[in-house]
Order: sequence, then C-alpha cells, then structure tokens
Amino acid sequence: MSYKPLTKEEAMMMSHPQLIEDGTYQCELVEFSHTDKYHNPLKDRNGEDMTRIKLKIWDINGKEKYVFTNLFWGNNNKMSYRTRHFAESFKAVEMYESGKLFDCFRELLGHTGHCEIYTQNARPKNDGSNDTWPAKNDVRDFIVVASSNKKQEEFINDDVPF
Repeated sequence: MSYKPLTKEEAMMMSHPQLIEDGTYQCELVEFSHTDKYHNPLKDRNGEDMTRIKLKIWDINGKEKYVFTNLFWGNNNKMSYRTRHFAESFKAVEMYESGKLFDCFRELLGHTGHCEIYTQNARPKNDGSNDTWPAKNDVRDFIVVASSNKKQEEFINDDVPF
C-alpha cells in the first residue's frame, strides 16, 4: 500500500477544521438520527427524546461546511423551541403541529432552510483529563427568511383606470 504522509500542519488542519463566521446561512438537512451508535434512543439530560441532525452549510465563499446539532422533543428542555423553529424554517410546520414530524423526518432529507450559526468556544472535557473539546460551529436557532416576490410586486398596478 502506498500513501502520501501528511505534514504536521495538514494533520492539524484536518483535525481542527476552519470555522465559519457567525451569521445566518442557508442549510440543507443531509442526515438525522434518533438513535446512538448502539441503536438506543437518543435522550437529553431530562431523559426525553432528541434527534441529532447534520446540516450542510454554504459559507460566504460558497464552500460547503457541515454542522451537527440536536433537536429536542420534550417540553422540559429549554432548547425545545428550536424544533418548532426548524419545522418553520424547513416548511414542515403542519407535520410538527400534527405530531408527525419525529416519525416523518426522512421526508425532509435534502430540504433547505436557514439557521443562525455561532462559534461555541473550546471547553474542557468532563472525563477527568486536562483535555479540551476544540471550538466548533453550532446552530443558535433556525429562522424563516422572508422571501420577496419582486416579479409579483412589479406586476401589481394600483393605477387601473375605471
């Protein structure tokens, strides 16, 4: 087997990818999971269901980046509002309000919405070591971007003679 060894700098860049600037970005749902690697249901700190999602985001240069975040389904989680905002942004409010979104997530793969990205600072690992988790991008919230239909606005003419 033949391979090209990575330089120390290349390895560092791969293990700590460049973060995107905080701001509002278009995103696409590319993966989701309701279970962990052992096929156990994902649960938040309160023991309520959650979903891990992977979003493709295009930075200001049009380069694709990926961000992972969680959606929470229980009313006791202070971040549950993001699940409704996700549904609004991805035009799935009817599924959300009918209680079917959790079970119909597959239908949203490939759909796009908008999210507000922020940089979560590096933080210590809670495993007794002196290691830290590196800084990363995360989703602060999902937003609905008002679309303007310019052609329709130009077509409307209130100066209709009678």
